[in-house]
Amino acid sequence: MSIKKILTTALVCAAATAAFGQAVDPCTQTTKLSQTASGVQTFTANSSGNKPLTGSTYGYEMWTEGGNNNKLIWFGPDQGGGAAFRTEWNNPNDYLGRIGYFWNEGKPYTSYKNVYCDFNYTRSANGTGGGYSYLGIYGWTKNPMVEWYIVDDWFGDGIMGPNNMGGGATKKGEITVDGGTYFIYKATRPSGSGNIEGSNNPFPQYFSIRQTRRQCGTISVTEHFKAWEKISDMQLGTNMYEAKFLAEAGGGTGWFEATYLKFTQEDTPRELPPGNFVLNTDVNPATSGEITRSSTASYFPAGTKVGLTAKAATGWEFTGWSGDLTGNKNPDTITVNKNSSVVANFSLQTGVELIKNGKFNASSNNGLGDPSTEWKLNTWGESQASANSSNGAVTINISKLPTTGNKYDLQLVQAGIPLLKGNKYLLTFEAKAAANRTINVVLQMPDDPWTDFLRDTSVALTTTTQTFEYEFEMTADDFPNGRLGFDFGNNTSAVTIGNVSLVLQGSTSVYKDIPQAANVKKSSLKVTAKKSAVNVKFKAKGDGTAELRLYGLKGNLVTKANLRTVAGKSYSHTFNAGKLPNGFYVVSVHSNGSVERSKVIMPK
Repeated sequence: MSIKKILTTALVCAAATAAFGQAVDPCTQTTKLSQTASGVQTFTANSSGNKPLTGSTYGYEMWTEGGNNNKLIWFGPDQGGGAAFRTEWNNPNDYLGRIGYFWNEGKPYTSYKNVYCDFNYTRSANGTGGGYSYLGIYGWTKNPMVEWYIVDDWFGDGIMGPNNMGGGATKKGEITVDGGTYFIYKATRPSGSGNIEGSNNPFPQYFSIRQTRRQCGTISVTEHFKAWEKISDMQLGTNMYEAKFLAEAGGGTGWFEATYLKFTQEDTPRELPPGNFVLNTDVNPATSGEITRSSTASYFPAGTKVGLTAKAATGWEFTGWSGDLTGNKNPDTITVNKNSSVVANFSLQTGVELIKNGKFNASSNNGLGDPSTEWKLNTWGESQASANSSNGAVTINISKLPTTGNKYDLQLVQAGIPLLKGNKYLLTFEAKAAANRTINVVLQMPDDPWTDFLRDTSVALTTTTQTFEYEFEMTADDFPNGRLGFDFGNNTSAVTIGNVSLVLQGSTSVYKDIPQAANVKKSSLKVTAKKSAVNVKFKAKGDGTAELRLYGLKGNLVTKANLRTVAGKSYSHTFNAGKLPNGFYVVSVHSNGSVERSKVIMPK
């Protein structure tokens, strides 16, 4: 199997839902679809996207290596179930055309409803797909990265076997579903194979191969996921990336054309036995935690008691159940007497560090850490740069600017940051440059439409390390996968960034509960935090008494001290209230009717 490149455009597609099973029999949908109707789009070059057609709930991708006159024609949301398409290829090394769900940084498959694909298609003859070919459902997961196939047909003779899967595939089991038997295989792609993360690491592939080929019917996608996960070494990643209908050919000259193609997510499995009910579980917000169940069965006889345990992700806390189970008892039990849905709600803890490896001290990737979960240096538009970390910071050495002229085509980013509507955040970092220059900092979506939450902010750097601080409120809807980015693509001077921190300040101002004085002056305090202690230095505004106060993130008074002062004299005081924990603090000095404040983060 040749390397299959995954386009770097990352777009999130909302999943369609259906309350009641299959609406039509796909095998009766044989009418050829119009290529000239309104909404049809034709792609003749490598491209991918989310909702390029008005009214569509699907994402698409076409990728080809070599060949000519290759294309993908999407018939549009108003024809053939909305996902129907035609592909054509002419002697490529590898061709892929696919349309379906695109979740990108999604949830575990168990957080989605039952995924089905109804289809009907015609195709060119056997022998027109080159050395390997696949027709069926295709996708990836992340954490860990897995490439998977549900194959119902292909352009070769007989039934597909291990030698048609790139070699090295091992049979792991069987599943009987949708009127046929599928053999389950597992293979491993070697180092250097293309993947969605752009790494060179080997990765596993899972296959379900139907033993009686067909060109119309239903694929119960979720049932294959369940069958794979019953096998000890075939666990899927915790983040679903996509599930699309795929036509792939490793050469040859041929075509594929659907007359009907539709994906749905359905509350109830289509083959539910009488007297049984389903239990759907989800978490809110996405990626805030998980629910474990005492039984992973797809459905339950009436009266079955199922234990549910909510487990918060790092930095989150469980706040209660909603749906068909209420309260905040954890673990708790639900009795299933109907089709039920339960949501575990979590809240983000204030003061918890949201940035991973903010001191760039990971031993791998030149201090950037794991590119899938920590820092990643993006070099698009033919830009070139390298990273090297030391002493709690990373230096970006720039050898070539992006030819596009876009400053964001050379950037240091970290995704997976939960940004919740109505909450306020504090971003701090240190930075300098080899020569005076500017960079840009932004908190945004990690993919199209690239919406900025903290606006594209210009930061002026000098050759001396400075500390930068930005407070912002998330006014958009919850976005659990925000991305912090530093953009460098406007100047070749090297940039050093360190001690990056982002903490949640809460849903109200950090100062709301702090007593106010009549005259709050701009702070001249010098506040530092080290080894579980906060030190404050200040110059007295007048004779008398100065009261020093230390507040926590929510405005709670942690401790205070009184000092006798003489106007103009400098003073220093250290707060150490029983080894202060990591987090965000506010120091205030009250003297002669005025108040000075300064913020500080206690490092880990």
